[in-house]
Amino acid sequence: MSSTRKPKLDYEEQIKKLKSLGILFNEITEEEAKEILKNNTYFFKLISFRKNIKKDSSGNYNFEFSALSDFATLDMRLRYTLLPMCLDIEHSLKTDILKKITDDVNEDGYTIVQDFINNHNGDLEKIFSSVIKRDGTVIPSFQKYYDDPPIWVCLELMTFGQFSAFVEFYSERTNDSELRKAGKFIKFAKNIRNRCAHSQPILLNLNPRKNFTVERELKKISRKQRLSDKNLKVLAIIDILALLVLHSKYCSKGIKDNRKNDLLTFKQRKNRYFHHYRNVPSLSFFFLSLNKMIDYYVQNN
Repeated sequence: MSSTRKPKLDYEEQIKKLKSLGILFNEITEEEAKEILKNNTYFFKLISFRKNIKKDSSGNYNFEFSALSDFATLDMRLRYTLLPMCLDIEHSLKTDILKKITDDVNEDGYTIVQDFINNHNGDLEKIFSSVIKRDGTVIPSFQKYYDDPPIWVCLELMTFGQFSAFVEFYSERTNDSELRKAGKFIKFAKNIRNRCAHSQPILLNLNPRKNFTVERELKKISRKQRLSDKNLKVLAIIDILALLVLHSKYCSKGIKDNRKNDLLTFKQRKNRYFHHYRNVPSLSFFFLSLNKMIDYYVQNN
């Protein structure tokens, strides 16, 4: 066995490891904690959230298992709340862009794809990867488009990352004022989309970054929402702020009404163990910032 390998821990050993780190079991028994680790979450993900908490002088976290487990649940709920908003933005922007291309007498729908591929590191094979079979051939219904694909086919096949790159390209190409925010901010929404889709935590590394600056327009927007410059040194806050800005600008009223309810439900749910989070600076700072962003979104849509 490699010296870098760590041994597999059974559930009893996982509890011992948590206790050695100063995770407390005053509100929930060790047996109940084992059941949570077996059925509700898993050790590796749960323990990763401790990185938001500073150790005391003895090297212990002094944080309740019940709150750590709840925090993992909140992260999952936040991902489930934000993922539909990412999909809303994707659908709304695709609709807007295709309308603009359809109405533009200078666009034939084909040249724009070639320009994207040739000048902006686009990769046709990657765009078509979902319809390329194991033997390298394209599914028959898409084969006729492969050599000279139109934008309306490519937009259907693009991953969110590819679509994000295309939005930036199209915004620069047209200098369309209506798409300026999309061109600037979609890369931040992509960060949220990737974490949601791949079940990666959003609520990690919540401490402000030193010597980190964000672009002027996002700063201006943040001040309207009573966020400080310090808020914009936390990557999760930047990404969520940009996502909410895009959703507010490009999605329909009916869609926004539904998402407002989801955001308010999350805001209420996070209060269950907030008496623990308020004592951890990075957590209280993040949740108070999130409250401001949610309130602004709800009040202005």
